[in-house]
Parts: sequence; C-alpha cells; structure tokens
Amino acid sequence: MSCGPVAVATGVAEPLHRAAYTSRVIRAEPEREAIREELERVLSAAAFARNHRQSRFLRFLVERHLEGKDSELKESVIAVEVFGRQADYDPKLDAIVRTEAVRLRARLERYYAAEGSEDRLIIELPKGGYRPVCRERPATELAPAPVPAELQPEPIKQERPSRWTWWLAGALAVLTVAVAGASWWRRPNPVTFTVAVLPLENLNHDPASDYFADGLTDEIIRNLSIIDGLTVRSRTSSFAFKGKRVSAADAGKQLEADYLVEGSVLQAGEQLRVNAELVRVRDDFPLWSNRFDRELNDVFAIQDEISRGIVNSLRMKLAPGRQRYETNLEAYDLYLRGRQAMEGFPAQGRNIAVRAVQYFEGAIEKDANYAIAYAGMADAFRAIDQNTVNPEAYARAKLAAEKAVTLDPMLSEAQSALASIRARDYEWQDAEHGFRRAVELNPNNALAHLDLGFSVLVLKGHFDEGLDEVRRAAALDPLSPYVNTEFGRALLWAGRYSEAVDQLRKAIALDPTRNRPYRELELTLSLQGKTAEALAVLEEAGRRGAQLPEGPINGRSCVVARAGRREEALAVLKRQLAGSRADSFPDRRRSDPDAPLAKALVAARSGTSAARDVAQTYACLGDEEHALDYLEKALNQHEPGLAEMIQSPELAWMRSDPRFARLRKAVNLTP
Repeated sequence: MSCGPVAVATGVAEPLHRAAYTSRVIRAEPEREAIREELERVLSAAAFARNHRQSRFLRFLVERHLEGKDSELKESVIAVEVFGRQADYDPKLDAIVRTEAVRLRARLERYYAAEGSEDRLIIELPKGGYRPVCRERPATELAPAPVPAELQPEPIKQERPSRWTWWLAGALAVLTVAVAGASWWRRPNPVTFTVAVLPLENLNHDPASDYFADGLTDEIIRNLSIIDGLTVRSRTSSFAFKGKRVSAADAGKQLEADYLVEGSVLQAGEQLRVNAELVRVRDDFPLWSNRFDRELNDVFAIQDEISRGIVNSLRMKLAPGRQRYETNLEAYDLYLRGRQAMEGFPAQGRNIAVRAVQYFEGAIEKDANYAIAYAGMADAFRAIDQNTVNPEAYARAKLAAEKAVTLDPMLSEAQSALASIRARDYEWQDAEHGFRRAVELNPNNALAHLDLGFSVLVLKGHFDEGLDEVRRAAALDPLSPYVNTEFGRALLWAGRYSEAVDQLRKAIALDPTRNRPYRELELTLSLQGKTAEALAVLEEAGRRGAQLPEGPINGRSCVVARAGRREEALAVLKRQLAGSRADSFPDRRRSDPDAPLAKALVAARSGTSAARDVAQTYACLGDEEHALDYLEKALNQHEPGLAEMIQSPELAWMRSDPRFARLRKAVNLTP
C-alpha cells in the first residue's frame, strides 16, 4: 500500500517509485481511506499536535498525493501554499522547504519509533523528493507489549551526537524562539534546584550587538524555566550582574541560587562561538562546560544543547515535548531587538515602547505565525495604553494577545498577555483563569504570578492569596526594581502600610533612578499621616536623579493637600483641567510620524489629562462630587487603571456613597 497508486507483483505491494514492478495499479477507495485515517492518527499525536507548521506540511503532501496532484509536490509550490512565501520565491535564497522536509522526516521517524510503534501503516517522506510513501508495517516491526514502569531499566546515556549532526540540525532548524517550549522536562523525585543564568558576555565589545548576547541569555532562561524541578531566577534579577565581576558565591548569595550558568558569545560574520558553564555556587565547582563553534543559524540548537547539558549534569530526565514553533533568523533578530527595547520601558520614556512595537511588527511581517512576537507586541501596546490612555493602543493590544493564544495556546507569555487584557476589561474570572494557566505552563513566569496576585486577587479583596502570588514573583525575581515596587503597591492596597514602606525602600535601593517607588512611598507615608516624611521623599527623589512629573500620577497633589498646601494642589488641578497631559509626555512628539503606533498616538497628543487623574486630585482635595464625576467619565471612556483607583486606599472614604457603589458594580467588583 502507498499514498496513492500502487503497483503489485507476486502478491507484494510496493510504491511505484520505490521498486520497478510491472503490474496492475490499485486505486481502491478503502486503501485511500485507510491512509487518511493514518494521517489523522499521526497529526493528533503529541509530536504533531502542537507543531502547526509540520502538521500543515504533512497534510498538504499526503492529501495532494491522494488526489493525484503530484505535479504540485515541488519546492516552489510548497513554499507558497504551506509556508506563506511570495509567488517570486527563490529556493536558492530560501531553503525553508528543504529545511522543513528534513525536520518532517525526523519527526515521522520519532513518531513511529514511539507513539506510533503499533500503527499498521507507516507514512514516510523519502529523501530527494516530496512525494510521500505509505507502507504496511511488517509484523517483525510491531512493538512488543509495554514493560511495566517499575521493571524498566534506567535509560542508557547516549553518546553526544557528532558535530555534523548538530551542525545539520542547526542549519536546518530555523528558530525555536520559544526555546522554553523546546522540551518539557521532569525530575524523578520532588527535589528542586534553583538556577540563575548570568548575562552572557558579549566578546565583540560592541554595544550595538549586545541585544544578541542578551537575547541568547533570555532564551536559555526561558528554556530552563519550563523544566519541572528547576526554579529559575528571572531575567531582571540575573541582568543586575551585567558587566560586573563578582564571584559565584556572591552572585549566588544575592540571587539565592544553587547553581549559576555563565558564559560568553562571539560573533564573526556568519560564524558564532558560544562558551557556557554550569557552576555549583557553594564551592565554585564547574559541573559542566562546553564550547560551540557553529554557523549563526545554529543558535537555536545551541540553546537546546546548553539546556540539555545542564539537565544531564543535574541528573534530571527528559519527558514528552511541547510545541516547537520556528521562524527565520531575520524575524528572530527583530524579536530580540523588541524585547531589548521593552526592557527600557518606562524608565527611558514611552517612545521606547513605540520602538518595541515597530520591532515586533517587523518580526511578524517576516513570519505571520510568530506567536511570541504577537505576545510581545500585546505587552508593548498595553504598556502604552496604561501610560497614555490610548484606545487605539488598547485595541491593538487585545488583537495581538488573542492572536498569540490562537497561534500557540501552550505559550505562557501568550496566556499572560491575554489575561492582562481580560483584567483591563474587568473580566476577573477569565483573567484569573488565564494567569493561572500561564503559571501552570511556566511556574517560573514571575510576571504572571505578579499580575495574578495584584491585578486580580488583591483588587478583588483576596489579600492573603494575592500577596502569596506576589511574594512568589519577588522570590523568582528578587533583584527586580519593578517587581519589588509592585510588591510594595500590593501591600499598600492590602492596608499593610508599614510593610509597604519597607518593601518600597528596598525597591528604591535596587534602582534609585526609577520614579515609581518614590511615588508609591510618598503616598503610603501620607496615608499614615507622616506628611513631613512624604514630602522628604520628593526631595530625595530629586537628589538621586529620579524624574518625577508633576500631577497626581506621583501623588504630589495629595501630599501637598494633606500638608495644608491647598493652593499647590489647586494649581495642579488647574493645569490638568487646562489639558496638560500632552506636555507631560514630550517624548511622544519625537516619535517617527510614519510609524504605525506613532499615528495611533495622535489623538493622545492633543488630549486632556486622564479623567482618572483629575478624579484623584479632586478626591485628595476632599471634593467628592467632582471626584465621582470624573470617575464616571473614566468609566465611560474605558480608561485603564480605573479598577485600581476605585480599590485604592486613598478613596476608601468615598465608598459609602451610592454613586461609588455603582462604579464598583460597573467594574465587576463586589462591595
């Protein structure tokens, strides 16, 4: 039996292109139906179910062959129909079809050696062409009955693949950006290790290429993060050591890690050298090290092999794989640049997020199925919406997040991005479910723990459970100024003022130039009645280089109002009502006017202050009527951050008002 016409001689069926037989051709529908059933069986297996590209490729080849359309099974047609290339596709410049064919052959081989070991039919893709072959499995190839798990011997350690094998795999494997999805690992016992990946040193010493070394570090972190039995420190904490010469003991102590991964990257044209080493912190002993001299497009295999070396060194075991989705190097490069840009937001200004969106858009133009780039773009648009109150940015964030989940529902970052949108829409149950799914997919996703804890549970009044999630985020990312600031805010919203003060001072110590922890600290102190200390925080921020814009966004109007300096607070209110928000964010005016997002920000440039900010100022001045007016306006305009403000301790004195109760109900928050 074959995937289509079959020649028969002496009672043995062989594909026409596998043997030279002269006999009758069978085109029986039952045979074709059996092949279709086998195709569906293969595509529903774990090896294919989460790999949409390979599944689409195999289905195209088999179905076209069964339909007698072998003339379409050529590289130029496959590139356009399966992989979305343009009509002028040139196989000499783009090896996507040949690359994916090699991967498909290997994937089929793995399937029939494991999950499909008892299938009666076997679908193959012979080398040198794209016409599939089906054959019946000989009885001698059928798998024996499975041995009970308790009687199975320990697996024999395989020898390291040859250099040519890895070279070929790297040259043919065009990106697993979600290296985190490359493998799903498990330990044979519940013991866990804590690992931190220090920033790989850029031996090119060119700041313009830092993004590549940083991006490779990120991907290794993401790859390790989904390994069951490993607790992995988040990027922000690891990158606190970038450019610093510290001992393994010192770094391990600060990161509270058992093991460190460190190394270097050197790029010369299309050649790449990566050195990596796993060090045990307690005695600075190197457990594993390797040097990889490869082609640039082998970077993805290098990421896998580093993770594999670490796992083997810690005697952990490999379990069934998650989805591997691929892209080309150009898209990968743009994605890394977008992620690097977002690391500077918001400390370096809102135009940073604009630039990040442009990089993510460029990556998606290169690969329309790039799920993690959509997730990154959703986060960038959401950050812009949160800081500039821009409906267009919000709408595009929502579309990007939904697309990311559609493309890869197993991607933690995609689930987290969509959950953030659900929280923005006051759909608390869906938001909680989404964040919990993100944490389930990647227990080391610190931001998912943080958003679940603060943006959902604390806002709903579930303080103990919410703070537990936020603490988990802080444990995963202990040196992150952002995470520690949000931890302080969560404590503030929970009414734990003294703890909030300590936590916010810790955030300031981690990075004295960020303005957010100063804003939250002065607010906390003022709510404690410590007005003089709150005002001193403003002066401290100025001395230490933190830029604090005027307005309620930093709590200044509330602090000066509580200090009896009502005229200053009224001056802030007057500027707000006159429409000063555009002047508060001058960096938006320097954005590229031709960029998609820059056009989306046009409306925000000429707008007035956000209604939520005006409401806060009125509340601090004790004007309940006007505060409620502007809160209702913020609700009607679907401004971000409204639920946080309604639940904030600053407005607690207004909660008995019936209008306030209606606002809480409108955002689905129970009294």
